[in-house]
Amino acid sequence: MCGFIKEWIENWKEDKKRNSEIENPGNMSDLLKIVAMKDPKYVKEFIEYNEEILKECHINGDRAVDLIKTVGDPEYIKECLGNVEKMKALDINGDRAVDLIKTVGDPEYIKECLGNVEKMKALDINGDRAVDLIKTVGDPEYIKECLGNVEKMKALDINGDRAVDLIKTVGDPEYIKEYLENVEKMQALDIYGGKVTELLTVEELEPKYIEEWLENIERMRALKIQDFIAADLIKKVEQKIPGYIKKCLENVEKMQALNIQDLIAVDLIKKVEQKVPGYIKKCLENVEKMQALNIQKSNTINLIRMVEKKNQGT
Repeated sequence: MCGFIKEWIENWKEDKKRNSEIENPGNMSDLLKIVAMKDPKYVKEFIEYNEEILKECHINGDRAVDLIKTVGDPEYIKECLGNVEKMKALDINGDRAVDLIKTVGDPEYIKECLGNVEKMKALDINGDRAVDLIKTVGDPEYIKECLGNVEKMKALDINGDRAVDLIKTVGDPEYIKEYLENVEKMQALDIYGGKVTELLTVEELEPKYIEEWLENIERMRALKIQDFIAADLIKKVEQKIPGYIKKCLENVEKMQALNIQDLIAVDLIKKVEQKVPGYIKKCLENVEKMQALNIQKSNTINLIRMVEKKNQGT
């Protein structure tokens, strides 16, 4: 069967035209996959020397990847990936190239690929694709090594949410702390605002550490944790440290430094009221505090109505 198919393919190549039996050009790919199971060398040579026919039969993109994988030879896959021009001609890049790299099944080979930034760029492997490959290696120490090379991370477009994903993947609270303490490193990888919040609120970090970290206003501002983002973080910390919102609201200077005022402050006050009935009334009685938090007249009236409504219900 294999010999017959090979003979047919060779005759087809000589004629330079499609046989009526394979009007669908995708059938050529199916025939080659059958041959690959018995004679992978033939298919390798076909891919190597018949670029024009591959194009004519639409053997590119996913079909080309499928055919290369059918050969079943990790070394051959490496050889293919090493020829960037050939990969481009076969429209193998991005997710397709990642698929082939992972198919090799060798963490050291993945590291080798990621070490060649120019090759990764040529194959359109960056961002989420690069993160996927780094995580596929399955080695926390390697992830740390990658994150330690800021220039490489930038070149592979790994920053922000992607960098946070890798930091969390390490699974080491001490390593997360190491990052949280290094403002310059965080800034270099574009880890600001809500991205910092994501690191601070991982389950592995103990509440006491989070509370202490949040005492450094200068660091919070440097990492753009202010106004709505700061309030959101305070609410999340409340889940770990009951009473934390109330504690923050008592520190008016801290609220001002984090630009938590007016409607944002009102939202926090309402949150406290849910656990500490009468807190809104207490705040309203402290005119100086309300002014310091820049709570506008309309929002003050809204709070007063809430208190009145509650009193009517009792």
